Amino acid sequence: MMTAHEFVEALRNKTLRINPDAQRSIVSGSQKVSTEHLLDTDKVEKSPRMQSFIKFCKRVMNEVEKGKNTDGFFGAPQFAVPAEFKGARLEYLNVSGLPDETKLAVLRANPLMGEAAIDVGDGQGRGVGFHAFERAVRKHVIQLRELIKKRERRGEPTLADQRELEALEEQLKRIHRFLSTTSLPFVCYVDHVDDKGQIHGISLEGERRLYIEGNALNARAAQEEMVKYEYFSPVIVALQELRTEASMEWMSPDYVEEDSKSISRSSTKLFTLSALAQAYSLSIIGKAKPLKAIDADTIEKVDERKDFGEALWKRIAQLFRTV
Repeated sequence: MMTAHEFVEALRNKTLRINPDAQRSIVSGSQKVSTEHLLDTDKVEKSPRMQSFIKFCKRVMNEVEKGKNTDGFFGAPQFAVPAEFKGARLEYLNVSGLPDETKLAVLRANPLMGEAAIDVGDGQGRGVGFHAFERAVRKHVIQLRELIKKRERRGEPTLADQRELEALEEQLKRIHRFLSTTSLPFVCYVDHVDDKGQIHGISLEGERRLYIEGNALNARAAQEEMVKYEYFSPVIVALQELRTEASMEWMSPDYVEEDSKSISRSSTKLFTLSALAQAYSLSIIGKAKPLKAIDADTIEKVDERKDFGEALWKRIAQLFRTV
């Protein structure tokens, strides 16, 4: 368990991270702005998704203060220790009376300043939303205090501003109390724990899969993210392998729009990744929906036709170079 306040503080001191290489940003579309950048530039609360979550938090807070806790559930975030972090370990506790093979342990992590010990696999909207909930009101308080000082220096009345400030400061206290008393269960994934208790984190591919299963499979993430990170579709696996070859530079992110279903007029991209995946899927299995065609028959078709399909697309690459 952790409190919403602890979630916010961990995000702010970067012990907890939203990995931009494993999931989409809070802001949808092709702006290429990561959630981490939005947090660093102190602009995250302005995004439409956060504005909506702030309203949701206000409603839940009001209900909780009335003693009602039957709606507005935040669920359980899913975390992961990233493979590159080596400072986590389990310290097992000697507790009597436990069932056989049941162990209790304390997870200890010693990250350097600014180093992420844990990545958010599913739950960035909640964590960043709690931050935005508090931050939006705090920024309003700071702005109003500055305004009062300016008006006092000019000899202008500030009574109305003082009353507004008192109301905002009271609201901020309510938010702090709400975040400090709201607890969230969570699950933290790792690759394995060795005999010495050393924790070995999961790979980037594992983090991406965690994101997919937490979001895309319940239709909360865009199809573009499925195409980028889905590793169980044999068609997509074959396409991603082809895209990494040196002769296929026109399939690289420099020329393919990976995060949007459309291309803006000012963009230098040639295709969307969705369109490329559909075209590749048609050329290999005769179906334009590679994410739905995941069965034994598809795997067999990909194995049989992959070499011919690659030859076709490499020939297309050669034709592109002559244009």
